[in-house]
Amino acid sequence: MEEYLEISRQLVEIDGGNLDWQLELSYAHSNLGSLLQAEGKLEEALAEFQGSLAIKEELVAAQADNRPWRTELAAGHNTVAVVLRNLGRLSAAREHFEAENEILSSLVEEDPTDLRPQDFLATSHTFLSKLDRAVGDRQSSAEHLREARKILLRLVEHDPDNADRRFKLALNQLDLGWNAFETADLSLAEREWRQAQQTLDDLLAADDTIYDWRWMRADLGYYRGLLLEARGEKDAARDALLHAVETLKELAGEQPSHRWVHLSLARCYLVLGTLEPAGAAVTAFREAARHLQPFVGDGTDAPFLEPWAAILRCLGRHDEAAAADERLRLEGYPGGYYRRLCPTGGARSR
Repeated sequence: MEEYLEISRQLVEIDGGNLDWQLELSYAHSNLGSLLQAEGKLEEALAEFQGSLAIKEELVAAQADNRPWRTELAAGHNTVAVVLRNLGRLSAAREHFEAENEILSSLVEEDPTDLRPQDFLATSHTFLSKLDRAVGDRQSSAEHLREARKILLRLVEHDPDNADRRFKLALNQLDLGWNAFETADLSLAEREWRQAQQTLDDLLAADDTIYDWRWMRADLGYYRGLLLEARGEKDAARDALLHAVETLKELAGEQPSHRWVHLSLARCYLVLGTLEPAGAAVTAFREAARHLQPFVGDGTDAPFLEPWAAILRCLGRHDEAAAADERLRLEGYPGGYYRRLCPTGGARSR
């Protein structure tokens, strides 16, 4: 990957006026950034993504009416924003997410028949919804999700056989369910999650080999467990979580480095621990830590840091938990569901 970047640099040095070579150089930076991001090297990834974005900005400045390049520019803002978000730099991330959304909105307005930017715009609204949720603005989060839902429903209606868009619709249903769960609207949460389950079941009935579909279907067991626990059905919640764990363990065995599957497992064990008597609870919390610790890294990846802080609290590692919570607070995360788990640390007695 670094060799590809060096070759691209040399080509631009040979002919700096060749805009296609400049675009190729931006791709080289972005590809290296993606590799570094997958390795958890977020600061290094950010530098590469920023380098790619700077080139794309220059290209669009040179050809403002070039729709493909404007689409590339929107994507460049997104990659930078995602890393900034995962580093906890939420204000900076918002600037790039909003820039992406503005570019895509203008592309859709200019040509409503071009479906590709509409697809990207739905995803852009989803990213903004997650950012709003992270800072506690659930109303704005829900509004962005509803905007994404409108777009996705139109796209799915236009092309019912497009599995990728149907999967995005399932994710939207999952996210709206979580938003409802956090506002204690359990009926809406259940309705959205059942819709997500049906969408995923339909997809898997057609092709049960897609890893991410299987992962999300298994992860719905976690959400089912949360819903049952919130309704006081603790035995049923435990059963749902244990079933999810078994399926997620199989998936982790297939792709041991898939960090999001391990996050799903850690979350299941974390909630299981709050349902168990002291001895079994500690075992569950330790399992949660075992799955998540290798992927927490230097403690700057916020989506992983929040449940990690909860696990530390539940294990009685109060100083480490406080440090993680403080970092989240400084970066603008007010705390949500995970902050309420084990508020004083340790397992609950039964």
